[in-house]
Amino acid sequence: MSQKALLNDQTSRKVIRLAQSTEASLGLLRDIDETIEALSNLEKVLDGLSGMTEAAIKEIKATPIIEGIYLDPDDIGINSLEQTENVSKTALAALVTKRGYIDTDPELQDHHREDLHDAYESVITQVAEFIEAVGDFRRAIIAHDLKSEPRSGDEYSNVDDLVAALKG
Repeated sequence: MSQKALLNDQTSRKVIRLAQSTEASLGLLRDIDETIEALSNLEKVLDGLSGMTEAAIKEIKATPIIEGIYLDPDDIGINSLEQTENVSKTALAALVTKRGYIDTDPELQDHHREDLHDAYESVITQVAEFIEAVGDFRRAIIAHDLKSEPRSGDEYSNVDDLVAALKG
């Protein structure tokens, strides 16, 4: 092979390696951007759901208590909310684990790590707030329905009368 052909071959290999490296870098940047966007979208959805949940809690608290009239007589809602809470806790644990992998990825630059940490931290906070809102919603339903339980028996005007009735 001539000197000129050898130089062309080496240059060609360098160009190909550079192109492949650039393609991989662009792919990594695209993956980072897509991850941050997905986390941001999840955060927005959860924020909206938390707001709706807080509005529902206010409505429940404003709903008059009527003996024998329940918001969730068959516990369908509170069971569903419990399931949502459990699934959300599992998702929260997965997000925390994924956030931990950021610092172990050798392909990421420091600014990539910082951007990803910020995005994960933000969505983790929002998931935790959502879990709390769902729990509050569930407890509000339970509290309302417990207050709606029919009361039978004697009523006592003070604690001393109650204690006396219990003793004797």
